[in-house]
Amino acid sequence: MLLFKPYHVAPIIDHDKTETRRFWKKPRAKRGSIHFCRLRFDHNYFGRVEILDVYEQPLGEMSEESAQAEGGYTLEEYARIWQIINKTPLNPLMEVFVVEMKCIEVNVNTDDLVKYRGMYRQHMQAIRSAA
Repeated sequence: MLLFKPYHVAPIIDHDKTETRRFWKKPRAKRGSIHFCRLRFDHNYFGRVEILDVYEQPLGEMSEESAQAEGGYTLEEYARIWQIINKTPLNPLMEVFVVEMKCIEVNVNTDDLVKYRGMYRQHMQAIRSAA
């Protein structure tokens, strides 16, 4: 199982978020495995993803393409998101696990998907206006 913020539901389902970076002590996903995606442990899953690759990388080696794959961000925007989600500034030397994934199942009704797409638009507007 992988946990995500509500504003990342739509880009995962729409195949715009195909990477996630995690600060794990050891990998919690393996290439070829299938994981449920949830907002919280006690919530139903909103989708399932197939893990395409898992590897370690210092945050400072992240490319613009990877920031895009994280949900349509620039590197600068991703650094802000990292701080919001992880409650600590992005340290370029920090080793994280990069999880490349593909959404293979959607478990969200049409009304909720519209709601999540609206959340994502508002999230991106807020991130871009903070620059």
